[in-house]
Order: sequence, then C-alpha cells, then structure tokens
Amino acid sequence: MFLRPGMFAPNTRSWWAPQIRAGHDDVRGPYAAAPRAPIHERDIAAVAVRASHEDGHAGADYVLTGPQSLSQLEQISTIGGVIGRRLRMEEISPDEARRECLGGMPAFVANMLLGAWAAAIGQPALVFRP
Repeated sequence: MFLRPGMFAPNTRSWWAPQIRAGHDDVRGPYAAAPRAPIHERDIAAVAVRASHEDGHAGADYVLTGPQSLSQLEQISTIGGVIGRRLRMEEISPDEARRECLGGMPAFVANMLLGAWAAAIGQPALVFRP
C-alpha cells in the first residue's frame, strides 16, 4: 500500500500563523487563488492504520486529501472568521515567496510547492536556479 498525502494542514502554522500572531491582517503569500485540500497528519495516520489492518489494500495507491478544496485566500479568510479578525491576503511574487521560504525549508521543497500552486491555477511553473 502506498499513501500519497497532499498538503499537510498544520503547515499553515509555520506559513501564516507567525504573521497573524504578530497582528498583521494582511497575510503575505503567493498564488492566492491556488486551491488546496489540506489534510491533517492524524487523518493520514488513521487511513494508514485502517488500510494496514484490513484485507484488500496490498499494492493499492491512495491519494489523500482533506475534506474540501479551498483557495489560499479562502483559507485565510476562514481562519480570520474563526479568530474574529478580517484577514486578507497580500499576494507576493513567486520569487519573493521562494526567498522567504528558504529560511525555513530546503530549496527543492520551496520549488515543489511553488510549482504545484502555479500548476493549480494553470500557470507555468517558474524555473529557479541556485
């Protein structure tokens, strides 16, 4: 059995939470319209446990997503509604986002994320050189 989870839901803690906690109502990020269906690690674990204890999953390949696809803008707006603030998204360029990401993740991860978000809205992925 092979599980292929998409975007991990708790990753937003490292992307958006510091900005929100610092009092910023304009959350910076690229590709505001890019849809995602983030999944929590507990849900991935639940699927893994169930599939490994039930017959019929040998050799299976499962793509795992969260329950609903929302644009990044919609996710930020939802977070704002939950915490009682009107949050907006300040869209930044992929180059600027990559520079900001490199402080907290390897370049190949930043490039993969930016490429996936570009593809999700029908834009060609940028090629970043070291």
